[in-house]
Amino acid sequence: MSLRASVLGALLGAVIAFGTACPDGPTDPTDTDPDSGTDTASDPDGQDLYESHCQGCHGAGGGGTGSGPALAGHLAGKTEQDIRSIVRNGEEQMPPFTADQITDSELDALATYVINQWGS
Repeated sequence: MSLRASVLGALLGAVIAFGTACPDGPTDPTDTDPDSGTDTASDPDGQDLYESHCQGCHGAGGGGTGSGPALAGHLAGKTEQDIRSIVRNGEEQMPPFTADQITDSELDALATYVINQWGS
């Protein structure tokens, strides 16, 4: 066996040994926010939340349906806090969503998404 093959074999063995020796195993670098060091893999996704909780009434593109108004234009002057309050407490024909239906962290992500998409 050549010296090069021996060195490569030893390096490969060390990499495999290191990967299996880590208590949590290798990590996916995309699961951590490099600025804060927090786990982002479990962060709620505002678009997914909109699609599962809001799209039925407000439409796929926020254009409204017979059950709910279009969000574009309807949210003029609204803040993320206003959206949180509307979702949590209801408004006009919109029913409230309890903490059992959408958690506070999910509500934060949803409010951010809605304002970024259709806010003023």
